[in-house]
Amino acid sequence: MKTIIYAHPWEKSFNHAILTTLTQKFQQNGDAYQVIDLYADHFDPVYSQAELKAFSKGDTLINW
Repeated sequence: MKTIIYAHPWEKSFNHAILTTLTQKFQQNGDAYQVIDLYADHFDPVYSQAELKAFSKGDTLINW
């Protein structure tokens, strides 16, 4: 399966045009793919001090 990692908030951006082109091409070829949209997932690449402390102990602040 192919994975596209997408990270742009504006649907008229060049990045979005690339995403559209790739997904159309994959669909035409019958390729399995997934899109990971970092903005839709509210991804924050910055660790807080509390997150880093938990990570260093093999823990997380997320309550599953």
